[in-house]
Amino acid sequence: LELGIAATVLASTPLVDNYPSALVKAYHWTGGAFVPMNAILFGIAMSLMLVPTLLMGGTFPIISRIVVNRLGGFVRGVGVAYALNTLGGIIGAVTAAFIVLPAASMGAQRGILLSAACNGLLGIALAFMSGKKLRWPVALGGAALLGALMSPAATPWDTKKLGSGIYYDLQDIESIQDMEDRLAKEILLYEGEDSSAMVLVSRNQENRSIALHINGKPVASSGFMDMVIEYMLGHLPVILTADPKEVV
Repeated sequence: LELGIAATVLASTPLVDNYPSALVKAYHWTGGAFVPMNAILFGIAMSLMLVPTLLMGGTFPIISRIVVNRLGGFVRGVGVAYALNTLGGIIGAVTAAFIVLPAASMGAQRGILLSAACNGLLGIALAFMSGKKLRWPVALGGAALLGALMSPAATPWDTKKLGSGIYYDLQDIESIQDMEDRLAKEILLYEGEDSSAMVLVSRNQENRSIALHINGKPVASSGFMDMVIEYMLGHLPVILTADPKEVV
């Protein structure tokens, strides 16, 4: 199971870069209709997560059986296994959010690869320690498979494509080539990522406007309409209070 988790995660990681293109195709196939469009989005998400998460869930019954056999009591064994599983979940969540993702140059992709590598190494170690006749072929075969999958999985994601909010402009994008042309006009000024958000700042080469994207959503820009709204939001509190200094 651990080798399967690592293999499926590594195999699906390179597909992430293709999802913006898939969204454009899906929008044109469905005409933006709510039900079929969201069904396709659900299918895209499931294609990435379903198999690895099923394998992750499959580890708990196996661990419970091992613990029950060693402790000799069903209730106590399942309780211990559940407690260890909960503790591991807490440690994993805290480690991923506060150590792995915030680490310098780590980010989501490298964090996923690190987790997959840990699953793979654990699977190889368990296969070798199992004492079965096929432990060497399984361990070596798993190592070879993970090594073959690691190279394409480690190819850096196109953060400009993933974080530029393509899905907000699907109705205006005529084709995948049109999407690529739009992205080519954007100069990436800043990109950053931590446990809470991916932040991109870009400049459009045509109108020279600067845009801020958080998790793919354009939240502010120096474009004319955005500046009108931002100035208005800035002035409203001053207009509505008796003492403007209080607003400051």
